[in-house]
Amino acid sequence: MENGGTAAVAAESQSPIKKIITVAAIASGVEFGWALQLSLLTPYVQTLGVPYAWAFFIWLCGPFSGLVVQPIVGYYSDRCTSRFGRRRPFIIIGAVSFISAVFLIGFAIDIGHLAGDSLEKSLKPRAVAIFVVGFWVLDVANNMLQGPCRALLADLSANNHKMMRTANGWFSFFMAVGNVRGYLAGFYPKFYKIFPFTKTKACDINCANLKSCFLISIILMFIVTVTAVTTVKEKPLTKEAQDEDSEMASTSFVTYSIPFALASIYCSTTGGGQGLSLGVLNLSIVIPQMFVSVIGGPLDDAFGGSNLPAFVLGSIAAALSALMAIFLLPKPPNQASLAPGMGGGH
Repeated sequence: MENGGTAAVAAESQSPIKKIITVAAIASGVEFGWALQLSLLTPYVQTLGVPYAWAFFIWLCGPFSGLVVQPIVGYYSDRCTSRFGRRRPFIIIGAVSFISAVFLIGFAIDIGHLAGDSLEKSLKPRAVAIFVVGFWVLDVANNMLQGPCRALLADLSANNHKMMRTANGWFSFFMAVGNVRGYLAGFYPKFYKIFPFTKTKACDINCANLKSCFLISIILMFIVTVTAVTTVKEKPLTKEAQDEDSEMASTSFVTYSIPFALASIYCSTTGGGQGLSLGVLNLSIVIPQMFVSVIGGPLDDAFGGSNLPAFVLGSIAAALSALMAIFLLPKPPNQASLAPGMGGGH
């Protein structure tokens, strides 16, 4: 079998469905953590004494890390010549960072207390500092995981459109599973009984329940990542294959959502790699998030604390974006014109 472009990275030209499912399952770990982050961390940071208005600025780190991390990770993962493959090293680093960050967030109040925070004072500066560090690292880790996981699924699909649709379905399925379980975990008030050591002098029942949810997140991420990186093998990217990618501009299609599908199609006519194109696409997500994080607090205060203005603004932006996509995007190239740019031998 002749190996070219992306096919030189995937272990096989036609990856078994089991490998697709194993890699896609990482999405459940990422989305479980996202759901906990969205549902629990704003109230939690207020228990540390951070004013509500300042919580918006803590959330600013998420889109900022996406603005910087995903394009950089995508660029270097496209060109990584590690003997472990070009996607798996970034997935491993992202998972280790994720687990470390979740530990810091969950145990911030205990570490802060050991470092000298008073139990009587509402503001716990040391716990806040640890929480913010963990929060930022968590956002970096999430962004480091998402791009390489999507790109690895594209590599494993080996330009087989049916396999790509299957990968899309499984990735979306595990995203939904992770989201639902994450929100349900945040809703259930007795998880701390599973981990009784989480309730401490500095951490009451509500805090212990949050800590328990994040411990479950650590366990889930560890299981899905270890399973994926040990059972799904990649062929190392050789210098010859890297040069061929640049010359032929070959890239796999990945259809995890319409924006990601279109980004993959358009980048097939350029020298950009799959990882880089998905990272650049992420800029369109994180820049609006940064904007909302900055103006969210003042906007809510201006309308009596209501979140309605932010939702109205988001709805208008979504409608305008949809119209721009319909009328301004160029027509994607047809399949026949893309065929010469695919990896050879398939």
